[in-house]
Amino acid sequence: VTNIFEEEDVSGGLPLKERPVGHQLYELAVSKQIDGILSDNVSRMFRDMEDGICMANRFREAGIKVFFVDYGAHPIDIETESGFIWFVMQLTMAHLERMKIKKRTKDALRMRRNNGYATSHVPYGFDKELGTGKLIPVESEMKYAKTIIEFRDARLWSYEKIADELNFKGIPAKKGGKWDKKTVSNVYKYHTQLKNGSPIN
Repeated sequence: VTNIFEEEDVSGGLPLKERPVGHQLYELAVSKQIDGILSDNVSRMFRDMEDGICMANRFREAGIKVFFVDYGAHPIDIETESGFIWFVMQLTMAHLERMKIKKRTKDALRMRRNNGYATSHVPYGFDKELGTGKLIPVESEMKYAKTIIEFRDARLWSYEKIADELNFKGIPAKKGGKWDKKTVSNVYKYHTQLKNGSPIN
């Protein structure tokens, strides 16, 4: 064993090459500074089907052996037919589990928003009540949220043009920042859904 790679608080759904430690491992492998990779199980390395298959093929092309050891008395070698089939099955399960977690998280956040509670950030037009986290309207911001909807629906202005107008008039975005087309788009979509009584995604 020449190196031990540990990566905490980084999702396995992120492509291996885009993770700080995963990138180090990848570079050592493709430059053939190591002979093989030993991992506890598939989900510790990959939770994305496309990334897992692509990396397995890339390691194979570089002549790097890949083994998974947490599944019985003998390590699983993905170079063998049975080992590769097993790898794809475990990768599929890891990918599906990530999808379930993502959906459960999205549903929970949507429920909080629809019940009037803040999630990761407080939307424009609201502040967060101390203690409960419940959203309370901010009249000055609500006024400009309505202005954004009017500019978009009645005047058919682009998000970029609306942002330029708000910045020109010195109207601050949330936390005093500048407006851009993305922040205007977010405010428009959120308050349009709120106005129509639709579930907020």
